[in-house]
Amino acid sequence: MVRPLCKNTLSRLSDPFWTLALFDNNHEYIITIDPNKVIGSDGLVDRLKKISDPRDLKGRSYSQSLILSIAVCACLAGARSFRDLGRWAAGLPPEMLRAMGCKINEMKDCYIAPGEATMRRSLQAIDPQGLEDTVAQWLTELGYPYAASIFVDILRSLLDPRYIRIPKRRSIGGIM
Repeated sequence: MVRPLCKNTLSRLSDPFWTLALFDNNHEYIITIDPNKVIGSDGLVDRLKKISDPRDLKGRSYSQSLILSIAVCACLAGARSFRDLGRWAAGLPPEMLRAMGCKINEMKDCYIAPGEATMRRSLQAIDPQGLEDTVAQWLTELGYPYAASIFVDILRSLLDPRYIRIPKRRSIGGIM
Protein backbone atom coordinates (compact mmCIF):
# COMPACT_ATOMS: atom_id res chain seq x y z
CA MET A 1 0.00 0.00 0.00
CA VAL A 2 1.24 3.46 -0.89
CA ARG A 3 0.72 6.20 1.69
CA PRO A 4 1.35 9.92 1.28
CA LEU A 5 4.30 11.44 3.14
CA CYS A 6 2.03 13.95 4.87
CA LYS A 7 -1.67 14.80 4.98
CA ASN A 8 -1.48 17.60 2.42
CA THR A 9 0.93 15.97 -0.04
CA LEU A 10 -1.32 16.43 -3.06
CA SER A 11 -1.90 20.11 -2.36
CA ARG A 12 1.85 20.68 -1.87
CA LEU A 13 2.70 18.95 -5.13
CA SER A 14 0.06 20.86 -7.09
CA ASP A 15 0.80 24.21 -5.43
CA PRO A 16 1.79 26.82 -8.05
CA PHE A 17 4.18 28.41 -5.54
CA TRP A 18 7.57 27.18 -4.38
CA THR A 19 7.67 26.58 -0.66
CA LEU A 20 11.19 26.47 0.73
CA ALA A 21 12.64 26.06 4.19
CA LEU A 22 15.81 27.97 5.06
CA PHE A 23 17.78 27.53 8.26
CA ASP A 24 20.33 29.62 9.98
CA ASN A 25 22.02 28.59 13.20
CA ASN A 26 18.98 29.04 15.42
CA HIS A 27 15.88 29.48 13.27
CA GLU A 28 13.89 27.91 10.47
CA TYR A 29 12.25 30.21 7.93
CA ILE A 30 9.55 29.16 5.49
CA ILE A 31 9.36 31.24 2.33
CA THR A 32 6.94 31.00 -0.59
CA ILE A 33 7.98 32.27 -4.01
CA ASP A 34 5.72 32.75 -7.01
CA PRO A 35 7.54 31.39 -10.12
CA ASN A 36 6.36 34.48 -12.02
CA LYS A 37 8.58 36.53 -9.68
CA VAL A 38 11.53 34.56 -11.08
CA ILE A 39 10.77 34.49 -14.80
CA GLY A 40 8.19 37.31 -15.11
CA SER A 41 8.83 40.91 -16.02
CA ASP A 42 11.07 42.61 -13.45
CA GLY A 43 11.65 39.16 -11.97
CA LEU A 44 14.91 37.64 -10.89
CA VAL A 45 16.05 36.75 -14.43
CA ASP A 46 15.51 40.33 -15.65
CA ARG A 47 17.39 41.76 -12.68
CA LEU A 48 20.33 39.39 -13.16
CA LYS A 49 20.71 40.56 -16.77
CA LYS A 50 22.07 43.83 -15.35
CA ILE A 51 25.12 42.10 -13.82
CA SER A 52 28.11 42.40 -16.15
CA ASP A 53 29.27 39.18 -17.82
CA PRO A 54 33.08 38.82 -17.68
CA ARG A 55 33.11 35.74 -19.91
CA ASP A 56 34.55 35.80 -23.41
CA LEU A 57 31.91 36.13 -26.12
CA LYS A 58 33.29 33.10 -27.91
CA GLY A 59 31.91 29.80 -26.69
CA ARG A 60 28.99 31.02 -24.60
CA SER A 61 26.24 28.42 -24.58
CA TYR A 62 24.06 29.95 -21.87
CA SER A 63 23.28 33.50 -20.88
CA GLN A 64 24.73 34.60 -17.60
CA SER A 65 21.29 35.59 -16.30
CA LEU A 66 20.09 32.02 -16.90
CA ILE A 67 23.05 30.50 -15.06
CA LEU A 68 22.78 32.91 -12.15
CA SER A 69 19.00 32.54 -11.80
CA ILE A 70 19.29 28.75 -11.72
CA ALA A 71 22.08 29.00 -9.15
CA VAL A 72 20.07 31.39 -6.94
CA CYS A 73 16.94 29.22 -7.05
CA ALA A 74 19.00 26.09 -6.37
CA CYS A 75 20.62 27.72 -3.33
CA LEU A 76 17.23 28.77 -2.02
CA ALA A 77 15.96 25.23 -2.59
CA GLY A 78 18.77 23.67 -0.55
CA ALA A 79 21.84 23.35 -2.78
CA ARG A 80 25.05 23.88 -0.81
CA SER A 81 27.76 22.87 -3.30
CA PHE A 82 28.46 23.22 -7.00
CA ARG A 83 27.58 19.55 -7.44
CA ASP A 84 24.21 20.26 -5.81
CA LEU A 85 23.67 23.14 -8.24
CA GLY A 86 24.26 20.85 -11.21
CA ARG A 87 21.98 18.14 -9.87
CA TRP A 88 19.23 20.63 -9.10
CA ALA A 89 19.45 22.20 -12.58
CA ALA A 90 19.33 18.77 -14.23
CA GLY A 91 16.13 18.00 -12.35
CA LEU A 92 14.23 21.09 -13.50
CA PRO A 93 11.07 20.38 -15.52
CA PRO A 94 11.21 21.18 -19.26
CA GLU A 95 8.62 23.96 -18.92
CA MET A 96 10.80 25.82 -16.43
CA LEU A 97 13.95 25.33 -18.54
CA ARG A 98 12.12 26.71 -21.57
CA ALA A 99 10.74 29.68 -19.62
CA MET A 100 14.19 30.52 -18.22
CA GLY A 101 15.74 30.44 -21.70
CA CYS A 102 17.67 27.17 -21.88
CA LYS A 103 18.72 25.92 -25.28
CA ILE A 104 16.98 22.95 -26.87
CA ASN A 105 18.72 19.79 -28.03
CA GLU A 106 17.28 19.22 -31.51
CA MET A 107 18.34 15.56 -31.60
CA LYS A 108 16.68 14.59 -28.33
CA ASP A 109 13.94 17.26 -28.48
CA CYS A 110 14.55 18.34 -24.89
CA TYR A 111 15.92 21.38 -23.08
CA ILE A 112 19.42 21.26 -21.68
CA ALA A 113 20.26 22.87 -18.34
CA PRO A 114 23.76 24.21 -17.67
CA GLY A 115 25.99 21.70 -15.94
CA GLU A 116 27.91 21.92 -12.69
CA ALA A 117 31.17 23.02 -14.34
CA THR A 118 29.48 25.79 -16.33
CA MET A 119 27.77 27.17 -13.25
CA ARG A 120 30.94 26.91 -11.16
CA ARG A 121 33.05 28.79 -13.74
CA SER A 122 30.39 31.47 -14.19
CA LEU A 123 29.89 32.02 -10.47
CA GLN A 124 33.62 32.22 -9.85
CA ALA A 125 34.08 34.76 -12.66
CA ILE A 126 31.44 37.30 -11.63
CA ASP A 127 31.50 40.04 -9.04
CA PRO A 128 29.89 38.33 -6.01
CA GLN A 129 28.93 41.66 -4.43
CA GLY A 130 26.74 42.54 -7.41
CA LEU A 131 24.97 39.18 -7.23
CA GLU A 132 24.52 39.46 -3.47
CA ASP A 133 23.05 42.96 -3.75
CA THR A 134 20.70 42.04 -6.61
CA VAL A 135 19.34 38.91 -4.94
CA ALA A 136 19.12 40.56 -1.52
CA GLN A 137 17.08 43.41 -3.00
CA TRP A 138 14.80 40.94 -4.85
CA LEU A 139 14.18 38.83 -1.74
CA THR A 140 13.63 41.93 0.40
CA GLU A 141 11.04 43.23 -2.06
CA LEU A 142 9.30 39.83 -1.87
CA GLY A 143 9.15 40.32 1.89
CA TYR A 144 11.95 37.96 2.95
CA PRO A 145 14.88 40.06 4.22
CA TYR A 146 16.09 37.19 6.45
CA ALA A 147 16.26 34.90 3.39
CA ALA A 148 18.49 37.51 1.75
CA SER A 149 21.05 37.31 4.56
CA ILE A 150 20.98 33.50 4.49
CA PHE A 151 21.51 33.54 0.71
CA VAL A 152 24.54 35.79 1.11
CA ASP A 153 26.05 33.24 3.54
CA ILE A 154 25.32 30.39 1.12
CA LEU A 155 26.92 32.24 -1.80
CA ARG A 156 30.00 33.14 0.22
CA SER A 157 30.43 29.55 1.38
CA LEU A 158 30.20 28.37 -2.24
CA LEU A 159 32.74 30.84 -3.59
CA ASP A 160 35.21 30.76 -0.69
CA PRO A 161 35.87 27.34 0.85
CA ARG A 162 37.49 29.03 3.87
CA TYR A 163 34.25 30.81 4.69
CA ILE A 164 32.54 29.30 7.73
CA ARG A 165 29.98 26.86 6.45
CA ILE A 166 26.44 27.23 7.57
CA PRO A 167 24.42 24.13 8.51
CA LYS A 168 23.01 22.06 5.67
CA ARG A 169 19.57 23.21 4.69
CA ARG A 170 16.70 21.17 3.44
CA SER A 171 13.82 22.25 1.27
CA ILE A 172 10.15 21.60 1.62
CA GLY A 173 8.77 21.20 -1.85
CA GLY A 174 10.86 22.73 -4.54
CA ILE A 175 10.37 23.40 -8.19
CA MET A 176 8.98 20.05 -9.18
